[in-house]
Amino acid sequence: MTNDVIELLNEVLTKDPIAVRDLFDKSVRANSRLARSECAVIDDNSNLRVMGLINGILSKGGHDLVAMEIDDDTGVLLGFSKYTGENK
Repeated sequence: MTNDVIELLNEVLTKDPIAVRDLFDKSVRANSRLARSECAVIDDNSNLRVMGLINGILSKGGHDLVAMEIDDDTGVLLGFSKYTGENK
């Protein structure tokens, strides 16, 4: 499942990198009920992002999580890979 999600995300990124980067850069404030649930991965500032929603779905199914590959120098989203705990 995780590999299929990664493949699809990378395909969409190659077709329209600007749209995908803009979408994945957005966040919305999560209420306390969502922040306490396991439905999504919420960041340290109580914000929900698309990546947190995707990883929440994968986590609920017992699947590996997805990481975003970001260029250290430019901050540009380069692609998606399996989360290893060592991803930046």
